[in-house]
Amino acid sequence: LLRSRRADLHGRVAELLETRFGEHSGSEPEVIAFHYAQARRPELAAAAYLRAGELAKQRTANVEAIGHLRAALDQLSAAPESAARNRTELRVRVALGAPLIATLGYAHEDVRQDFERAVALSDQVGDASESFEAIYGHSTYCLNRTEMDRARQLSERLLELGRRIHPPSRLPWAHQQMGCVYYFGGQPAPAREQFDCAVASFDADPH
Repeated sequence: LLRSRRADLHGRVAELLETRFGEHSGSEPEVIAFHYAQARRPELAAAAYLRAGELAKQRTANVEAIGHLRAALDQLSAAPESAARNRTELRVRVALGAPLIATLGYAHEDVRQDFERAVALSDQVGDASESFEAIYGHSTYCLNRTEMDRARQLSERLLELGRRIHPPSRLPWAHQQMGCVYYFGGQPAPAREQFDCAVASFDADPH
């Protein structure tokens, strides 16, 4: 078959699986992703690989999740620049952070690259919740690398975002992160204040 014809058939298969076999597409989105990739529809392929990565994370299958999420990034590298494309990459980057940490450790270079890019994207296209996740990950990396000035700068941004997000379910995490920055920076008194604020804000959180 000609490449164009083959791509068209893969696209039709992917659409058929999504529209007529919803249960299958929900449980094995990587199959959908493969067909969209072969159909040269990278943004749809990336979205399906993202779903596959999230499912793998739910099973704590971290290596599998990393594979799917990196496949999503590969697909996005072929997609034209747009706000929608960047929003998808941001979601992929945030999703990738936890399995990278689980398999490589907090201070690994891959973790830095992932969260640095996520923060840059969140500044362009992220909402407050997405920005919080990206900045929290990068702050944790910097803290574990003892890059204390940068960790503090990022944690200050977390506090600002935590106060803006409603309901304030992330505010305790922002205070906790700032407390860790103070504590490991040799400032126990302000660290305790931040930890007390974390407890107080958690108690005030309806969730």
